Amino acid sequence: MKKLIFFLFPAIVLASCCNGCDPINPPIEKFTVTGRVIVPGGTITPSMQTVNKGGTATFKIEPYPNGYKIDYLKDDGNILPAIDVYTVRDVSEDDTFEVAFKKDSLLWPLLNIVWQIDSVYVYTEADGYISRFLETNWTESFSSDGVCTDIKDGNVIKATWSINRTTAPATMVLGNQGTVLKIETLNEKKMILSYINGLEKRWLIYSNKSYK
Repeated sequence: MKKLIFFLFPAIVLASCCNGCDPINPPIEKFTVTGRVIVPGGTITPSMQTVNKGGTATFKIEPYPNGYKIDYLKDDGNILPAIDVYTVRDVSEDDTFEVAFKKDSLLWPLLNIVWQIDSVYVYTEADGYISRFLETNWTESFSSDGVCTDIKDGNVIKATWSINRTTAPATMVLGNQGTVLKIETLNEKKMILSYINGLEKRWLIYSNKSYK
């Protein structure tokens, strides 16, 4: 009986692997990790990875350059902070994580609207009263590559721009001379910028001419 059992055991193992598997070196388990965008505004690269059991999957998360940012990540029901590289370690099962993007409150209206400069108010620093009111009629358009395009009376003027969020309120640095403008108001309907010019403070009043 012992001999029969001895010979039956390897026979059973071999029968269970009759489809080509190696009983000495069993196949390595593989699992798939998938990234899914649940609120649009960017991409996940790659969207899916298959790794060996215990392996690591890394994904790059990028907002669209026209004014979006990462809102949050979600994995296994847990809300995670906004990060641009997400790594899943020690993978032991199929997994799907989710990414939500949102509009950047400053960059989205700035980049997606053609702005009409309606008027410029000029204040004197000494008394704070309006000394001049300048009617204007030109447009400004900002692009994600850091170029501001002014169109006035058929003339096109281009200048560089950037945003500094370390100040309160945030500021815009405009042109080669580095003019610093405070962003007093910025939403999808109105933009108000102010800057100091000698003893004067100027307020630029913009309205939404059109969406790009």
